[in-house]
Amino acid sequence: MPSHAQSRRITPEPAGEEGPPLIPDNVPDPPEDEGPAWHIVLDHEGHGVGPDLMGGDRLSLSSEHGREGDFKFSPSLYAQRYDAALDILNKPEWAMGMKKVVDFGCSEWQFFCRLKQLKYTREVVGVDVDEELLRRIRRKIRPFAMDYIQPRTYCPLDVFLMAGSMVDYDTRLQNVDAITAIEVIEHLHPEVLAQVPANIFGRLQPKLAIFTTPNSEFNVLFPNFEGPFRHWDHKFEWTRAEFRDWCHDITDTYPNYSVVFSGVGFGHSDSALTLGPCSQIATFVRQDFEEMSRNGLFLDLSAEDGLLIDDIAQANLTQPMPYEVIEKETYVFKADNRTVHEKILDACQGHFNSVMYNIDYAYVRMEENEGNPDFDPYLYTFSIQSLIEACDLQQMEDISPELVKSSLVSEGYQVDNEYTVQVRKTPWPDSDENDDEDDELEQPEPNEEQFQDPVEIVEEESWD
Repeated sequence: MPSHAQSRRITPEPAGEEGPPLIPDNVPDPPEDEGPAWHIVLDHEGHGVGPDLMGGDRLSLSSEHGREGDFKFSPSLYAQRYDAALDILNKPEWAMGMKKVVDFGCSEWQFFCRLKQLKYTREVVGVDVDEELLRRIRRKIRPFAMDYIQPRTYCPLDVFLMAGSMVDYDTRLQNVDAITAIEVIEHLHPEVLAQVPANIFGRLQPKLAIFTTPNSEFNVLFPNFEGPFRHWDHKFEWTRAEFRDWCHDITDTYPNYSVVFSGVGFGHSDSALTLGPCSQIATFVRQDFEEMSRNGLFLDLSAEDGLLIDDIAQANLTQPMPYEVIEKETYVFKADNRTVHEKILDACQGHFNSVMYNIDYAYVRMEENEGNPDFDPYLYTFSIQSLIEACDLQQMEDISPELVKSSLVSEGYQVDNEYTVQVRKTPWPDSDENDDEDDELEQPEPNEEQFQDPVEIVEEESWD
Protein backbone atom coordinates (compact mmCIF):
# COMPACT_ATOMS: atom_id res chain seq x y z
CA MET A 1 0.00 0.00 0.00
CA PRO A 2 1.45 3.41 -0.85
CA SER A 3 2.63 5.61 1.94
CA HIS A 4 -0.05 7.83 3.44
CA ALA A 5 1.88 10.85 2.31
CA GLN A 6 0.75 14.42 1.89
CA SER A 7 2.19 17.26 -0.17
CA ARG A 8 3.53 20.45 1.31
CA ARG A 9 5.58 23.43 0.18
CA ILE A 10 8.89 23.42 2.06
CA THR A 11 10.88 26.60 2.65
CA PRO A 12 14.35 25.90 4.03
CA GLU A 13 15.01 27.73 7.26
CA PRO A 14 17.76 27.79 9.88
CA ALA A 15 17.79 24.78 12.12
CA GLY A 16 16.11 25.39 15.44
CA GLU A 17 15.62 22.98 18.29
CA GLU A 18 14.05 20.44 15.95
CA GLY A 19 16.18 21.25 12.92
CA PRO A 20 15.02 21.79 9.33
CA PRO A 21 12.72 19.35 7.50
CA LEU A 22 14.45 16.04 6.87
CA ILE A 23 14.91 15.45 3.14
CA PRO A 24 16.35 12.05 2.19
CA ASP A 25 19.32 11.67 -0.10
CA ASN A 26 17.23 10.29 -2.96
CA VAL A 27 15.16 13.48 -3.24
CA PRO A 28 16.61 15.61 -6.06
CA ASP A 29 17.82 19.15 -5.50
CA PRO A 30 15.27 21.86 -6.28
CA PRO A 31 15.32 23.29 -9.79
CA GLU A 32 17.32 26.49 -10.02
CA ASP A 33 14.31 28.54 -11.15
CA GLU A 34 12.29 27.42 -8.13
CA GLY A 35 14.36 29.41 -5.63
CA PRO A 36 14.55 28.35 -2.01
CA ALA A 37 11.00 26.96 -1.86
CA TRP A 38 10.02 23.79 -3.69
CA HIS A 39 7.69 20.86 -3.42
CA ILE A 40 8.24 17.43 -1.90
CA VAL A 41 5.96 14.76 -0.52
CA LEU A 42 5.94 14.37 3.26
CA ASP A 43 5.10 11.32 5.28
CA HIS A 44 3.17 11.42 8.54
CA GLU A 45 6.22 12.52 10.52
CA GLY A 46 6.95 15.40 8.19
CA HIS A 47 9.92 13.65 6.60
CA GLY A 48 10.47 13.95 2.88
CA VAL A 49 9.82 10.75 0.97
CA GLY A 50 10.06 11.97 -2.62
CA PRO A 51 9.27 14.79 -5.02
CA ASP A 52 5.69 16.00 -5.42
CA LEU A 53 4.86 14.49 -8.80
CA MET A 54 1.71 16.57 -9.14
CA GLY A 55 3.55 19.83 -8.49
CA GLY A 56 2.10 22.94 -6.97
CA ASP A 57 1.43 24.10 -3.45
CA ARG A 58 -1.98 22.51 -3.51
CA LEU A 59 -1.82 20.98 -0.03
CA SER A 60 -0.14 23.69 1.97
CA LEU A 61 -3.53 24.17 3.61
CA SER A 62 -3.84 20.53 4.57
CA SER A 63 -0.26 19.88 5.49
CA GLU A 64 -0.13 17.25 8.17
CA HIS A 65 2.21 19.39 10.25
CA GLY A 66 1.56 22.93 9.21
CA ARG A 67 -0.76 25.74 8.44
CA GLU A 68 -4.12 25.33 6.78
CA GLY A 69 -4.45 28.52 4.78
CA ASP A 70 -6.03 30.89 7.27
CA PHE A 71 -6.27 28.17 9.93
CA LYS A 72 -4.26 25.33 11.30
CA PHE A 73 -5.18 21.78 12.26
CA SER A 74 -4.38 21.28 15.90
CA PRO A 75 -3.63 18.49 16.58
CA SER A 76 -2.33 17.67 13.12
CA LEU A 77 -4.77 15.98 10.79
CA TYR A 78 -3.15 12.54 10.80
CA ALA A 79 -3.12 12.60 14.61
CA GLN A 80 -6.82 13.45 14.64
CA ARG A 81 -7.55 10.47 12.39
CA TYR A 82 -5.56 8.10 14.58
CA ASP A 83 -7.08 9.45 17.78
CA ALA A 84 -10.59 9.16 16.36
CA ALA A 85 -10.02 5.54 15.34
CA LEU A 86 -8.48 4.72 18.73
CA ASP A 87 -11.43 6.31 20.55
CA ILE A 88 -13.84 4.15 18.54
CA LEU A 89 -11.88 0.97 19.32
CA ASN A 90 -11.59 1.93 22.98
CA LYS A 91 -15.23 2.75 23.67
CA PRO A 92 -16.04 1.40 27.15
CA GLU A 93 -19.05 -0.58 25.97
CA TRP A 94 -16.95 -2.81 23.71
CA ALA A 95 -13.27 -2.22 24.55
CA MET A 96 -12.98 -5.68 26.16
CA GLY A 97 -14.13 -7.25 22.89
CA MET A 98 -11.24 -5.83 20.86
CA LYS A 99 -8.85 -8.78 21.26
CA LYS A 100 -7.54 -8.99 17.68
CA VAL A 101 -7.11 -5.81 15.62
CA VAL A 102 -5.92 -5.69 12.00
CA ASP A 103 -4.78 -2.45 10.35
CA PHE A 104 -4.87 -2.72 6.56
CA GLY A 105 -2.65 -0.43 4.52
CA CYS A 106 -0.51 0.19 7.59
CA SER A 107 2.33 1.75 5.55
CA GLU A 108 4.91 3.23 7.99
CA TRP A 109 2.49 2.23 10.77
CA GLN A 110 2.47 5.42 12.77
CA PHE A 111 -0.89 4.17 14.06
CA PHE A 112 0.78 1.35 15.99
CA CYS A 113 1.96 3.68 18.74
CA ARG A 114 -1.70 4.18 19.57
CA LEU A 115 -2.88 0.64 18.90
CA LYS A 116 -0.56 -0.82 21.50
CA GLN A 117 -2.33 1.33 24.10
CA LEU A 118 -5.43 -0.89 23.79
CA LYS A 119 -5.50 -2.54 27.19
CA TYR A 120 -7.52 -5.64 26.31
CA THR A 121 -6.06 -6.34 22.86
CA ARG A 122 -4.15 -9.62 22.56
CA GLU A 123 -2.97 -9.36 18.93
CA VAL A 124 -2.33 -6.45 16.58
CA VAL A 125 -1.57 -7.03 12.90
CA GLY A 126 -0.31 -4.48 10.39
CA VAL A 127 -0.87 -5.48 6.74
CA ASP A 128 0.49 -3.74 3.65
CA VAL A 129 1.25 -4.75 0.08
CA ASP A 130 4.65 -3.02 0.16
CA GLU A 131 6.91 -5.77 1.48
CA GLU A 132 10.07 -3.68 1.05
CA LEU A 133 8.58 -0.89 3.16
CA LEU A 134 7.59 -3.31 5.90
CA ARG A 135 11.13 -4.68 6.06
CA ARG A 136 12.47 -1.14 6.46
CA ILE A 137 10.14 -0.30 9.33
CA ARG A 138 10.19 -3.68 11.07
CA ARG A 139 12.02 -2.22 14.08
CA LYS A 140 9.09 0.07 14.82
CA ILE A 141 7.11 -2.72 16.42
CA ARG A 142 9.83 -3.61 18.92
CA PRO A 143 9.06 -2.74 22.56
CA PHE A 144 10.53 0.43 24.05
CA ALA A 145 12.42 0.40 27.33
CA MET A 146 9.30 1.79 29.02
CA ASP A 147 7.34 -1.26 27.85
CA TYR A 148 9.60 -3.34 30.11
CA ILE A 149 9.59 -0.86 32.99
CA GLN A 150 5.81 -0.59 32.91
CA PRO A 151 4.63 -3.85 31.31
CA ARG A 152 1.08 -4.59 30.29
CA THR A 153 -1.09 -5.78 33.15
CA TYR A 154 -4.20 -7.26 31.53
CA CYS A 155 -2.78 -9.53 28.83
CA PRO A 156 0.36 -9.94 26.71
CA LEU A 157 0.44 -8.46 23.21
CA ASP A 158 1.64 -10.15 20.03
CA VAL A 159 2.40 -7.78 17.15
CA PHE A 160 2.72 -8.89 13.52
CA LEU A 161 3.79 -7.14 10.34
CA MET A 162 2.42 -9.00 7.31
CA ALA A 163 2.84 -8.39 3.60
CA GLY A 164 -0.38 -8.92 1.67
CA SER A 165 -3.43 -7.38 0.05
CA MET A 166 -6.63 -6.49 1.88
CA VAL A 167 -8.63 -8.28 -0.83
CA ASP A 168 -6.94 -11.65 -0.16
CA TYR A 169 -8.31 -13.88 2.58
CA ASP A 170 -5.79 -15.24 5.08
CA THR A 171 -7.21 -17.83 7.47
CA ARG A 172 -4.93 -16.61 10.27
CA LEU A 173 -7.04 -13.47 10.51
CA GLN A 174 -10.22 -15.36 11.32
CA ASN A 175 -12.00 -14.20 14.47
CA VAL A 176 -10.65 -10.69 13.95
CA ASP A 177 -12.48 -8.26 16.19
CA ALA A 178 -11.69 -4.94 14.51
CA ILE A 179 -10.35 -3.84 11.14
CA THR A 180 -9.05 -0.37 10.35
CA ALA A 181 -8.23 1.11 6.94
CA ILE A 182 -7.08 4.69 7.44
CA GLU A 183 -6.77 6.72 4.21
CA VAL A 184 -6.35 3.51 2.20
CA ILE A 185 -9.30 2.91 -0.13
CA GLU A 186 -8.61 6.02 -2.25
CA HIS A 187 -5.30 4.39 -3.28
CA LEU A 188 -7.08 1.35 -4.76
CA HIS A 189 -8.02 0.91 -8.41
CA PRO A 190 -11.78 0.46 -8.93
CA GLU A 191 -11.47 -3.24 -9.75
CA VAL A 192 -9.50 -3.81 -6.52
CA LEU A 193 -11.81 -1.67 -4.41
CA ALA A 194 -14.79 -3.70 -5.64
CA GLN A 195 -13.29 -6.81 -4.00
CA VAL A 196 -12.78 -5.22 -0.59
CA PRO A 197 -16.30 -5.68 0.86
CA ALA A 198 -16.38 -9.40 0.02
CA ASN A 199 -13.19 -10.10 1.95
CA ILE A 200 -13.80 -7.75 4.87
CA PHE A 201 -17.52 -8.24 5.46
CA GLY A 202 -18.13 -11.56 3.72
CA ARG A 203 -15.16 -13.65 4.88
CA LEU A 204 -13.48 -11.98 7.85
CA GLN A 205 -16.68 -10.51 9.32
CA PRO A 206 -15.13 -8.37 12.07
CA LYS A 207 -17.20 -6.95 14.90
CA LEU A 208 -16.01 -3.49 13.93
CA ALA A 209 -14.56 -1.95 10.76
CA ILE A 210 -13.31 1.63 10.45
CA PHE A 211 -12.65 3.31 7.09
CA THR A 212 -11.40 6.86 6.57
CA THR A 213 -11.01 8.66 3.26
CA PRO A 214 -10.58 12.26 2.05
CA ASN A 215 -13.68 14.41 1.62
CA SER A 216 -13.33 15.99 -1.83
CA GLU A 217 -15.78 18.78 -0.92
CA PHE A 218 -13.13 20.15 1.44
CA ASN A 219 -10.62 20.61 -1.39
CA VAL A 220 -11.98 24.05 -2.34
CA LEU A 221 -10.44 25.39 0.88
CA PHE A 222 -6.92 24.56 -0.28
CA PRO A 223 -5.17 27.61 -1.75
CA ASN A 224 -3.87 27.09 -5.29
CA PHE A 225 -5.39 23.61 -5.44
CA GLU A 226 -4.38 22.13 -8.79
CA GLY A 227 -6.05 18.75 -8.42
CA PRO A 228 -7.46 16.57 -9.51
CA PHE A 229 -6.67 14.94 -6.13
CA ARG A 230 -4.70 15.73 -3.00
CA HIS A 231 -2.06 13.10 -3.64
CA TRP A 232 -0.56 11.77 -6.85
CA ASP A 233 -1.42 8.15 -5.97
CA HIS A 234 -5.11 8.74 -5.23
CA LYS A 235 -7.33 6.98 -7.73
CA PHE A 236 -10.41 8.93 -6.61
CA GLU A 237 -11.68 11.23 -3.88
CA TRP A 238 -15.31 11.06 -2.83
CA THR A 239 -17.82 13.59 -1.66
CA ARG A 240 -19.71 12.80 1.52
CA ALA A 241 -22.68 11.57 -0.54
CA GLU A 242 -20.49 9.27 -2.64
CA PHE A 243 -18.83 7.81 0.44
CA ARG A 244 -22.22 7.21 2.05
CA ASP A 245 -23.46 5.48 -1.10
CA TRP A 246 -20.47 3.11 -1.04
CA CYS A 247 -21.04 2.34 2.63
CA HIS A 248 -24.78 1.83 2.23
CA ASP A 249 -24.15 -0.55 -0.67
CA ILE A 250 -22.10 -2.62 1.80
CA THR A 251 -24.82 -2.65 4.47
CA ASP A 252 -27.38 -3.57 1.78
CA THR A 253 -25.23 -6.51 0.71
CA TYR A 254 -24.34 -7.46 4.29
CA PRO A 255 -27.41 -6.51 6.35
CA ASN A 256 -25.84 -7.84 9.56
CA TYR A 257 -23.84 -4.58 9.65
CA SER A 258 -24.87 -1.01 10.42
CA VAL A 259 -22.81 2.10 9.70
CA VAL A 260 -22.40 5.52 11.27
CA PHE A 261 -20.48 8.49 9.86
CA SER A 262 -18.15 11.04 11.44
CA GLY A 263 -15.02 12.92 10.51
CA VAL A 264 -12.01 14.99 11.58
CA GLY A 265 -10.42 18.20 10.39
CA PHE A 266 -13.17 20.80 10.23
CA GLY A 267 -12.79 24.35 8.93
CA HIS A 268 -13.48 27.25 11.25
CA SER A 269 -15.65 29.52 9.11
CA ASP A 270 -19.37 28.98 8.61
CA SER A 271 -18.83 28.25 4.92
CA ALA A 272 -16.09 25.75 5.74
CA LEU A 273 -18.29 23.93 8.22
CA THR A 274 -20.90 23.32 5.52
CA LEU A 275 -18.28 21.44 3.50
CA GLY A 276 -17.85 18.80 6.18
CA PRO A 277 -14.60 17.36 7.57
CA CYS A 278 -11.31 17.10 5.71
CA SER A 279 -11.29 13.32 6.39
CA GLN A 280 -14.55 11.40 6.62
CA ILE A 281 -14.97 8.28 8.75
CA ALA A 282 -17.35 5.33 8.46
CA THR A 283 -17.68 2.90 11.37
CA PHE A 284 -19.33 -0.45 10.58
CA VAL A 285 -20.60 -2.45 13.55
CA ARG A 286 -21.82 -6.02 13.39
CA GLN A 287 -25.34 -5.95 14.75
CA ASP A 288 -25.11 -8.90 17.12
CA PHE A 289 -22.01 -7.39 18.70
CA GLU A 290 -23.67 -3.98 18.90
CA GLU A 291 -26.66 -5.46 20.69
CA MET A 292 -24.48 -7.28 23.22
CA SER A 293 -22.36 -4.21 23.88
CA ARG A 294 -25.52 -2.14 24.34
CA ASN A 295 -26.60 -4.62 27.00
CA GLY A 296 -23.25 -4.40 28.77
CA LEU A 297 -21.88 -7.74 27.54
CA PHE A 298 -18.30 -7.49 26.33
CA LEU A 299 -17.64 -11.17 25.63
CA ASP A 300 -16.20 -12.22 22.31
CA LEU A 301 -18.82 -13.79 20.07
CA SER A 302 -16.50 -16.04 18.11
CA ALA A 303 -16.73 -19.78 18.71
CA GLU A 304 -12.93 -20.09 18.67
CA ASP A 305 -12.23 -17.33 21.15
CA GLY A 306 -8.67 -17.57 22.41
CA LEU A 307 -7.11 -19.06 19.26
CA LEU A 308 -4.07 -16.99 18.40
CA ILE A 309 -2.60 -16.45 14.96
CA ASP A 310 0.18 -19.00 15.48
CA ASP A 311 -2.33 -21.55 16.81
CA ILE A 312 -4.61 -21.05 13.81
CA ALA A 313 -1.66 -21.43 11.43
CA GLN A 314 -0.70 -24.78 13.00
CA ALA A 315 -4.26 -26.09 12.98
CA ASN A 316 -5.05 -25.03 9.39
CA LEU A 317 -1.97 -25.89 7.39
CA THR A 318 -4.04 -26.62 4.27
CA GLN A 319 -6.03 -23.38 4.43
CA PRO A 320 -5.11 -20.23 2.46
CA MET A 321 -2.39 -18.16 4.15
CA PRO A 322 -1.07 -15.86 1.42
CA TYR A 323 0.34 -13.21 3.77
CA GLU A 324 4.04 -13.31 4.59
CA VAL A 325 4.99 -12.56 8.18
CA ILE A 326 7.75 -9.95 8.02
CA GLU A 327 8.20 -9.45 11.76
CA LYS A 328 6.67 -10.57 15.04
CA GLU A 329 7.20 -9.14 18.52
CA THR A 330 5.70 -10.03 21.89
CA TYR A 331 5.20 -7.43 24.58
CA VAL A 332 5.85 -8.56 28.13
CA PHE A 333 3.00 -9.02 30.54
CA LYS A 334 2.90 -8.82 34.31
CA ALA A 335 -0.37 -9.78 35.97
CA ASP A 336 -1.89 -7.17 38.26
CA ASN A 337 -2.86 -9.22 41.31
CA ARG A 338 -4.16 -6.34 43.38
CA THR A 339 -7.71 -6.61 44.66
CA VAL A 340 -10.39 -4.32 43.27
CA HIS A 341 -10.28 -2.43 46.56
CA GLU A 342 -6.52 -1.90 46.24
CA LYS A 343 -6.77 -0.79 42.61
CA ILE A 344 -9.42 1.80 43.48
CA LEU A 345 -7.45 3.17 46.41
CA ASP A 346 -4.17 3.32 44.50
CA ALA A 347 -5.81 5.13 41.58
CA CYS A 348 -7.70 7.60 43.78
CA GLN A 349 -4.76 8.37 46.06
CA GLY A 350 -2.54 8.95 43.05
CA HIS A 351 -5.11 11.38 41.65
CA PHE A 352 -5.43 13.16 45.01
CA ASN A 353 -1.69 13.74 45.14
CA SER A 354 -1.39 14.88 41.52
CA VAL A 355 -4.09 17.51 42.11
CA MET A 356 -3.21 18.67 45.61
CA TYR A 357 0.52 19.07 44.96
CA ASN A 358 0.09 20.84 41.62
CA ILE A 359 1.52 24.27 42.37
CA ASP A 360 -0.14 25.96 39.40
CA TYR A 361 -3.55 24.70 40.49
CA ALA A 362 -2.86 25.80 44.06
CA TYR A 363 -2.26 29.38 42.87
CA VAL A 364 -5.45 29.27 40.79
CA ARG A 365 -7.44 28.20 43.85
CA MET A 366 -5.89 30.99 45.91
CA GLU A 367 -6.84 33.58 43.29
CA GLU A 368 -10.38 32.25 42.89
CA ASN A 369 -10.97 32.33 46.64
CA GLU A 370 -9.20 35.59 47.43
CA GLY A 371 -11.14 37.39 50.14
CA ASN A 372 -13.12 34.28 51.14
CA PRO A 373 -12.63 33.92 54.92
CA ASP A 374 -13.94 30.34 54.86
CA PHE A 375 -11.44 29.15 52.26
CA ASP A 376 -9.09 26.41 53.46
CA PRO A 377 -6.18 26.06 51.04
CA TYR A 378 -5.36 22.61 52.38
CA LEU A 379 -8.85 21.12 51.93
CA TYR A 380 -9.80 19.64 48.55
CA THR A 381 -13.15 18.23 47.44
CA PHE A 382 -13.57 15.51 44.81
CA SER A 383 -16.77 13.98 43.46
CA ILE A 384 -16.89 10.20 43.13
CA GLN A 385 -17.91 10.49 39.47
CA SER A 386 -14.93 12.74 38.70
CA LEU A 387 -12.64 10.17 40.32
CA ILE A 388 -14.08 7.37 38.19
CA GLU A 389 -13.41 9.39 35.03
CA ALA A 390 -10.03 10.86 36.00
CA CYS A 391 -8.68 7.51 37.23
CA ASP A 392 -10.11 5.59 34.26
CA LEU A 393 -11.96 3.33 36.68
CA GLN A 394 -14.79 2.79 34.20
CA GLN A 395 -12.58 0.17 32.55
CA MET A 396 -12.90 -2.01 35.64
CA GLU A 397 -15.60 -4.62 35.73
CA ASP A 398 -18.64 -3.92 37.94
CA ILE A 399 -17.36 -0.47 38.87
CA SER A 400 -19.92 1.82 40.49
CA PRO A 401 -19.97 4.97 42.64
CA GLU A 402 -21.06 2.81 45.59
CA LEU A 403 -18.02 0.55 45.20
CA VAL A 404 -15.64 3.52 45.03
CA LYS A 405 -17.31 5.09 48.05
CA SER A 406 -17.05 1.92 50.13
CA SER A 407 -13.36 1.55 49.27
CA LEU A 408 -12.61 5.14 50.30
CA VAL A 409 -14.67 4.92 53.49
CA SER A 410 -12.88 1.71 54.50
CA GLU A 411 -9.60 3.62 54.27
CA GLY A 412 -10.85 6.41 56.52
CA TYR A 413 -11.95 8.97 53.95
CA GLN A 414 -15.11 10.97 54.65
CA VAL A 415 -17.70 10.66 51.87
CA ASP A 416 -21.00 12.54 52.20
CA ASN A 417 -24.42 11.58 50.88
CA GLU A 418 -23.80 13.47 47.63
CA TYR A 419 -20.83 11.24 46.88
CA THR A 420 -18.14 13.85 47.41
CA VAL A 421 -14.98 13.18 49.38
CA GLN A 422 -12.91 15.78 51.20
CA VAL A 423 -9.15 15.26 51.38
CA ARG A 424 -6.78 17.36 53.48
CA LYS A 425 -3.41 18.12 52.02
CA THR A 426 -0.36 17.69 54.23
CA PRO A 427 1.60 20.96 53.97
CA TRP A 428 5.23 20.93 53.01
CA PRO A 429 7.72 21.60 55.85
CA ASP A 430 8.27 25.31 56.41
CA SER A 431 11.47 26.06 54.53
CA ASP A 432 12.03 29.35 56.43
CA GLU A 433 12.25 27.54 59.74
CA ASN A 434 14.75 25.10 58.30
CA ASP A 435 16.81 27.97 56.97
CA ASP A 436 16.88 29.56 60.42
CA GLU A 437 18.01 26.31 61.96
CA ASP A 438 20.78 26.05 59.39
CA ASP A 439 21.91 29.58 60.22
CA GLU A 440 22.19 28.69 63.90
CA LEU A 441 24.49 25.74 63.25
CA GLU A 442 28.02 26.34 64.46
CA GLN A 443 30.28 27.22 61.58
CA PRO A 444 33.78 25.66 61.61
CA GLU A 445 36.71 27.97 62.34
CA PRO A 446 38.95 28.61 59.37
CA ASN A 447 42.12 26.52 59.32
CA GLU A 448 45.33 28.55 59.14
CA GLU A 449 46.84 25.88 56.90
CA GLN A 450 44.31 26.86 54.23
CA PHE A 451 46.11 30.17 53.81
CA GLN A 452 49.66 28.81 53.62
CA ASP A 453 51.56 28.63 50.35
CA PRO A 454 50.92 25.41 48.47
CA VAL A 455 53.55 22.73 48.83
CA GLU A 456 55.19 21.60 45.63
CA ILE A 457 54.53 17.93 45.04
CA VAL A 458 57.27 15.97 43.36
CA GLU A 459 56.04 13.07 41.27
CA GLU A 460 57.68 9.78 42.08
CA GLU A 461 59.46 7.92 39.32
CA SER A 462 57.72 4.70 40.28
CA TRP A 463 54.24 6.28 40.16
CA ASP A 464 51.61 3.85 38.92
